[in-house]
Amino acid sequence: SIGFDPDSLQTTGTPRPVRDDVLWSAAGYPQFAVDAGMLVYLRTTHGSSKLGNSVLAWVDRKGRRTILPLEANEFELPRLSPSGDRLVVQIGANRDLWTYDVRRGTFTPLTSNRVIARSAPVWTRNGSWVAFITWFDGEVGLGWLPADGSGRVEELIKGVGIRSFERTNPAMLPDGSGLILTGLAPGTTTEDLLFVSLNRERRVEPLFQAPGIERNAAIAPNGRFIAYNSDESRRAEVYVRPFPNVSAGKWQISTEGGTGPVWTRGGSEIVYKDSQGRLMAVAVRSAADEPFDHSKPEPLFEIGPTTDSGLDRDWDVTADGDRFLMRVGESIAKGRTT
Repeated sequence: SIGFDPDSLQTTGTPRPVRDDVLWSAAGYPQFAVDAGMLVYLRTTHGSSKLGNSVLAWVDRKGRRTILPLEANEFELPRLSPSGDRLVVQIGANRDLWTYDVRRGTFTPLTSNRVIARSAPVWTRNGSWVAFITWFDGEVGLGWLPADGSGRVEELIKGVGIRSFERTNPAMLPDGSGLILTGLAPGTTTEDLLFVSLNRERRVEPLFQAPGIERNAAIAPNGRFIAYNSDESRRAEVYVRPFPNVSAGKWQISTEGGTGPVWTRGGSEIVYKDSQGRLMAVAVRSAADEPFDHSKPEPLFEIGPTTDSGLDRDWDVTADGDRFLMRVGESIAKGRTT
């Protein structure tokens, strides 16, 4: 804390520590409030105000882990490249982006604390660029930069209305013509799914507006359906709609809560996390010449303490659905590589 003069609007004195055990969110926000001389805060379980260290691991469909050869760090929101041979991950409260080449074992920085990634990163379909939400001249916007770390962040579009930065999770259309993410449409106060066009006439518009908050959009490989989670029933569940005509149908996929859906196996499967912390798999039919259909969700394995318990999708999966990329707590992973 530091003194403040309300008349001159200047700080006075020297800053002094108050608490060193305040929890910080994945987006780098300290979790506290002050009123009438009282401090209320969420306490970290890691012994310091920093995010807890973790390692990254491959997990198969039976829950068996193989730790990646990376030193423990404050990893968040790992995302696999379309080819599956690279990943991009956020590190620390500043949300710096780094890429890791699985075959070569190289770990390359993309951004520094001068450019803060205010959303999950998303790869372009050719694996050449990584896009994310950040600030441009004091305004929230969407930017991208070369995935090999050779260039600076380029502005794609401003005016992306976002309140919960850490829960936007952009999803790239298969043809690269746009993205779907969670945000605030002009004149609204509830977050919905927005469509961001990356064509010559770049624009942001609501994809649809619904009673709940929609997050974690995922687009089928053929581009004909989107999956997402919504709390419209007062519990987050996974739904599917046709795309781009999102009003032509709607199907609930999950049965016991669900967040973070991902399409695998060429669009014939959706994987998500249920309210009990299990990864669930649903067989789906999404071909253009057939009506959409889906099976009953089947559990794969429990995530438990390997990832966060919030609404973020803090894990990823290979396109064939055989391996999952996950965070594992450092203390849990020590001495347990499988």
